[in-house]
Amino acid sequence: MGSEIMKDKLKAFFGDPRFSVPLCAVVAVIAVFTGVVIHKSGVTGRSVTASNEAVTTTVTTGTTSTTTTTTTTTTTTTTTTTTTTTTTTTTTTTVTTTTTEPEEAQEEQAEDTETRPAYVYVPAGESPNADFYQNRIVVFGDSIAYGFNAYGYVPYEHNLAKESVSMWNMGAFTFDKGGGEMSMTDAAAYISPSLIYMSLGMNDVPGLTPEDFAGRYRGVIEELQEKIPGVSIVVAGITPVSASCTYTSCDTIRGFNSALEQMVADMGSDHVWYFDAYSVCADPYDLTLRGDASGGDGIHLNSGTYGEIFGALFNFLDMTPVMDNMLAVE
Repeated sequence: MGSEIMKDKLKAFFGDPRFSVPLCAVVAVIAVFTGVVIHKSGVTGRSVTASNEAVTTTVTTGTTSTTTTTTTTTTTTTTTTTTTTTTTTTTTTTVTTTTTEPEEAQEEQAEDTETRPAYVYVPAGESPNADFYQNRIVVFGDSIAYGFNAYGYVPYEHNLAKESVSMWNMGAFTFDKGGGEMSMTDAAAYISPSLIYMSLGMNDVPGLTPEDFAGRYRGVIEELQEKIPGVSIVVAGITPVSASCTYTSCDTIRGFNSALEQMVADMGSDHVWYFDAYSVCADPYDLTLRGDASGGDGIHLNSGTYGEIFGALFNFLDMTPVMDNMLAVE
């Protein structure tokens, strides 16, 4: 329908023979009426591009000229978003500096090391010879004896004590003090001390008689004397238990200690001594383990009690020829 109206308008416009127009002019006029414009536009990056194009149509007939100009403007906007990611890497450099001392300084340091005790132990006792004894003593025994090492009174190298050791099962326990796993007596010989503190018996009380216990104990002492000639041995009495302990009784323990003391007396050796560790820990009123000496279970001891035992021991040794014996074998 629209095309028919257009044709009528053209006839009305060009119908007069005086206005004879070429076909191309007609096409141009159609383009003007329909508003058809061909244009190009370009966008680069973040920019705005405007494109203006003009279409000019000229119609000439005789002496009359009609010019029609149509301008179309197209605006295109393009936005570009850029995301930048930054990664930070931290590098840590460790620099180790080695300083070489002169040979004389190294020799002086070595000499100083040899003269100092190998272990900084918890000091015990008021004896003027306490350091001498404590720096040399080796502890041999059960879990109660192990407390001397556990609480810092003797070094690991001088500890030959473990949980559950007794006279009847001693052969099942081994120690490695640098020469491989060895029996307790062989490990003692490997260390080759001048003084041994033996503390055993709590694990023997339920299963042995006092006489049997003392007889086995003597056999271990004689084995140590054979393997370590000149060694001084202290046989410590079994420590008491609390009044509420059901494991054993203090009466039973005192019976075992009496057997030990008699055994040492029977040996008649000036290198074997019985030490009454029981009395150090006992309450003077009922002879049970003092409350302030207990480790909490009524059988084992606390740290301070080990210091008390060593203090009493060193005072006791000062009254014996033990120091002379020790110096004789060193």
